[in-house]
Amino acid sequence: MPETPTFRRTRQREAIYNVLSEAERPLKFEELLERAREHYPRLGERTVFRNVREMLDDHTLVRVYLPGQPARYELPTGNHCPHFICRNCNNVFVLPEETPDILPEYRAKIPDNFVAEGEEVIIYGYCRECPKD
Repeated sequence: MPETPTFRRTRQREAIYNVLSEAERPLKFEELLERAREHYPRLGERTVFRNVREMLDDHTLVRVYLPGQPARYELPTGNHCPHFICRNCNNVFVLPEETPDILPEYRAKIPDNFVAEGEEVIIYGYCRECPKD
């Protein structure tokens, strides 16, 4: 598990950090808010939104963008791990094995008028909770 990051300590931010460190997967904003309220019941939506924005700015939180999915949030690991999307429940999970970073190899092949910001390995299937239909 990564070390606890240094950040402005507030009960609200600690609740958000604790939820993300306990989560087995990246969480949508609504999931993050709901779970953070279990730690700190009076936590407001605007407070969580502001803290998420600040945590993204200081790199203690990562936004995960996946095609056809809402943004999700996870703690940075420093590893390049693939994500698994369940075709039934639509939950997203981080797989434990690291994949190679291919962007440096492809930078020279990307047209000049394109700006590459990152890459993502995505695997689709069914999670352990969902039967294959």
